[in-house]
Amino acid sequence: MDHSYFENKDFKVLPDKVLKDSEFYECHFDKIVFEHSFLYHKKFIDCTFTSCDLSNIDLTNVTLRDSKFENCKLIGNNWCKSQSIALLKFYNSILDLSTFQSLDLTGFVFDECRLIDVDFSDSILSNSSFVGSDLHNTNFNGANVKDSDFRKAQNYYIDPHFTQLGNSKFNIPEAHSFFKALGIVIEP
Repeated sequence: MDHSYFENKDFKVLPDKVLKDSEFYECHFDKIVFEHSFLYHKKFIDCTFTSCDLSNIDLTNVTLRDSKFENCKLIGNNWCKSQSIALLKFYNSILDLSTFQSLDLTGFVFDECRLIDVDFSDSILSNSSFVGSDLHNTNFNGANVKDSDFRKAQNYYIDPHFTQLGNSKFNIPEAHSFFKALGIVIEP
């Protein structure tokens, strides 16, 4: 057998012998530090990761669908290498220095997260949520963020010349960044 199958399992430590092409369905991972290559060629469907460190992991040929990350560190990951990612939810997590360039991230949730120096250029982020997140130096050029929620998000700079924004929700004062991009000066 060249793969393993896990369903409805709770993991506080990683299994000893998890083979390439393993599949995890409805599993919960708690306080685990993932090794660089653990996710390589694996499938995670409807899984929950709580207080895990998944920084600088190899996402080559990884499938992640309908999964949730709470209070996790996911720093420096290149999500473009994954085979498939869909409907992921990140809450109170750190995703600094990650790239999601040119991916379809429709309906993703990044609430109360830190997303510093993240590349979302040319991505489809329609119907996504960034509520309460820190988006310092995050790149949205060429992205579609229509119908997305940026309320209470901070430190973003989104140029409406290069980003599709229709029906997205923003708060003042952060939305003033649009005036800067348009060359408009607002005085008190």
